[in-house]
Amino acid sequence: MTSPDFSGLGRAGARSPSDAKARHLQAISARVLSSALLLMGAAARADEPPAAAAPVAGTAGGATDGAARAESGRAAAPAPAASEQLHYEGAVGLIFSQSASYPGARETSNHLTPAGFIRWGRYTVTGAGGFTTRRKDDVERGLGAELLRRPSFHLRLGLRVDNGRSKDDSPRLAGMGTIDSTLRGRLVAQWDVATNWRLGMGLSTDLLGRGGGSVMDVSVAREFPLPKSRLLVLSANVAAADSRYMQSWHGVSAEQAQRSGLPVYEAGAGLRHLQLGAVWREELTARWAGFVGVSAMQLIGPAADSPLTLRRTSSSASTGLVWRF
Repeated sequence: MTSPDFSGLGRAGARSPSDAKARHLQAISARVLSSALLLMGAAARADEPPAAAAPVAGTAGGATDGAARAESGRAAAPAPAASEQLHYEGAVGLIFSQSASYPGARETSNHLTPAGFIRWGRYTVTGAGGFTTRRKDDVERGLGAELLRRPSFHLRLGLRVDNGRSKDDSPRLAGMGTIDSTLRGRLVAQWDVATNWRLGMGLSTDLLGRGGGSVMDVSVAREFPLPKSRLLVLSANVAAADSRYMQSWHGVSAEQAQRSGLPVYEAGAGLRHLQLGAVWREELTARWAGFVGVSAMQLIGPAADSPLTLRRTSSSASTGLVWRF
């Protein structure tokens, strides 16, 4: 992936110069090629023996990506022998979530979403957040590939469709137009820094160059294994974005200002949000499991100062039921 421009971190209003069409196409090609090479690397390692599995409750994605990542925790049960390792597994479920209509919105929206998960060796496909089954690791939303696995370090690549934003999501967005859907690639590194402590770093970028830009995040999670196959996960993360992403989601161009009546606002690269999350998971039977998750997010930096931001602090909640096979 090409390196995103985070040089303007902390400087609201600073924007990178417009790219020429040739440079823009070259950047898109480089991103797609980089992702393809990483997937080829994952395929080359697919024949390696998978890491030891542990019986873990299924999780389903929360209302936000940060909450979803917090949901996929670990159980304290010992790993089975190599002959018992799972090469194929799956799950289906139903998720109810409530969250802000868009980051910074005053109103909330509710969603009832079917969810599914399939793992085959090092590859996963999931449609809703970190929806996982028995393996004691995270998975990436969309199509995922495990590139590297060590006892305390994991490297993963994910590809997913970003649905963008519609002007109909909120009355505040009238005249703002639509943020086009696109394909995003996400590279994640995760360290098990101590027993039940997890540190993660991720980089997500718009592979099709449709204004989605790049987002970088750092997270920490603490797991609390409890009796009767219950698990509590507490997490925190901070995210920053480049000027392309910030302008698309939090900026107001001159044309948008004329249509919407909002003031012109150039959202430069910078920190975007802080987030805290908590997830409770419980094994109900050998095949059924449930979860409840809550999170709170505080917009900061250029995102907090945007005229689109009516509420800097928002909360979200989700609950789900999963059947594993």
